[in-house]
Amino acid sequence: MGAPSVSFVLVSGGSQVQSPTANPPFLPAVATYLQEGNASVWTVSFTDENGLPMTPQTIVWNLSDDKGNIINGRHDVPIPTPAQSVKVVLTGSDTMRLTFDDDVRCLKVSGTYNSSNGNGLTFAAQYYFGLIPLAIET
Repeated sequence: MGAPSVSFVLVSGGSQVQSPTANPPFLPAVATYLQEGNASVWTVSFTDENGLPMTPQTIVWNLSDDKGNIINGRHDVPIPTPAQSVKVVLTGSDTMRLTFDDDVRCLKVSGTYNSSNGNGLTFAAQYYFGLIPLAIET
């Protein structure tokens, strides 16, 4: 039995950089970067154990920093109408750095789904992205 899959795609969010050639020391090694303070829209899609699109029974999302601290109270935010593909919108406040070394966000999506293997099965996936500071502090 395979596991369900969750994919994250950034569909809008201002200054996105894919795999920069040289990571400045203040940015972690992640695949996607957003300009600090920019809103962003993420499409999150779900497939079942067989790789077929699925609609979860429940979906919630969280936003944290790389240390697990919840950002802006974004803990277990429900998606009211689960679908095979849903949008998660982050505001500019969600991507503002709170401290000098606050350069990473983690978008986590979890929930439950039904399949031929059972009902109420759980899934969880997370996607880390970096924040590019508005100005380099000295």
